[in-house]
Amino acid sequence: MKIEKMRRKGQGSLYNSFMRMTLLPLIALGVVIILYSTIAFSKGMQSQVQQDLQDVGAAALIAYDVAYPGDYDVLVKDEDKMALTKGGKVISGEYHIMDRFKEDTGVDISIFFYDVRMLTTIMDENANRYIGTAAHLLISKKMWNEPEACFYDNVEVGNQDYYAYYGPILNQKGECIGMIATATPAGEVKSMIYGTVIRNIIIALIALVITALIMIKFSTQTVMVIKRIMELLREMDRENLATEIDPVVLKRDDELGDIGRFTMHVQNSLRKVIERDPLTGLYNRRAGSKKIDAAREKAEKNEKPYTIAMGDIDFFKKVNDTYGHEAGDIVLKTVASILTEGMTGRGFVIRWGGEEFLFVFERKDTPTAAVILEDILHRIRETVVEYNDQEIRFTMSFGVAVCDVKGLVGEQINEADEKLYYAKEHGRNQVVMQIPGEEI
Repeated sequence: MKIEKMRRKGQGSLYNSFMRMTLLPLIALGVVIILYSTIAFSKGMQSQVQQDLQDVGAAALIAYDVAYPGDYDVLVKDEDKMALTKGGKVISGEYHIMDRFKEDTGVDISIFFYDVRMLTTIMDENANRYIGTAAHLLISKKMWNEPEACFYDNVEVGNQDYYAYYGPILNQKGECIGMIATATPAGEVKSMIYGTVIRNIIIALIALVITALIMIKFSTQTVMVIKRIMELLREMDRENLATEIDPVVLKRDDELGDIGRFTMHVQNSLRKVIERDPLTGLYNRRAGSKKIDAAREKAEKNEKPYTIAMGDIDFFKKVNDTYGHEAGDIVLKTVASILTEGMTGRGFVIRWGGEEFLFVFERKDTPTAAVILEDILHRIRETVVEYNDQEIRFTMSFGVAVCDVKGLVGEQINEADEKLYYAKEHGRNQVVMQIPGEEI
């Protein structure tokens, strides 16, 4: 089945698959991390605010106990006015302790006698303190039922929301006679939480983008390598075995690199099977025909000469009949080796059929090709093949066509074949460049 047909059966994109497998889980993980970190930070911040408010409240009570030893009480001046006392001393209007805490910590402090706010740092827009106001009924009720510290994130004082801590104030008998409240504006806490969360989200998004870009780059490179391997396979499927794979693939030290190298190995093996004659290792006639066309086009384009010649082993049938086909095969391989060595750097040779060979000389004119063939023939004359304690000697005949870069390949092969035939008919063991009476 052709690769194109196989591709049509599976139109899915490997790149898209990589993106789905990497980016979607990455995005999902990023969303989970952002949500979890947001919730965790929000709770952690609230816990920190609660602890800070509690610490300020405890420190304020200690400061008042040191400055004014004794229990808290009220002094009724008239029906509408009451003064807060501590240890018998009136402390209503004494804000130096409370205001100092507010200045140092930024936390508002209120002291309640039962549920009435007697001292506070909270003021309205006219700088009037919110004294004489009552605590929320639910807060007071809870405190009297269970005199324990409580934290609230939605206490409203003067149309402003606060995060507030309420702690019980006990007399010497252990009875709850009031509350101390420490509070900070909810807007400030939420702004701090939101600001930090937004920064965390931005950092997480930047990390996600960087990671995504790295994954995209990795996926792109991986898909590119796979596509280049596919391109090589596609050319192999088209029987174009001369295509080389991109060096980028071969440089990879991973499985894709191994696949690329193995594909090249398969290509070389196929080239040997498809292009090479299995006995001699020379180009076979099918592959050689393509190389001849390519050589002629190259010569015409570069305006350089090229020459075609034909060669044939003399009396080869006699070798087979006398010594056997195995000996004939040895002779063929020996001749192929000599021809290959003689043509190295000068062109290539093709096993055209049986004991017949076709030569293509690149950048060589007819006289030069004839000289090279004379040298090759000299080596063949001196070669002796030993087989079963017998010495086999042999010669060759050659016919050289006239160099013509614009001529038809078929006509040049026929011309070389005619001159080879002339060499055979007129003594063999020679190179014929010109038939008598023929102009060259």
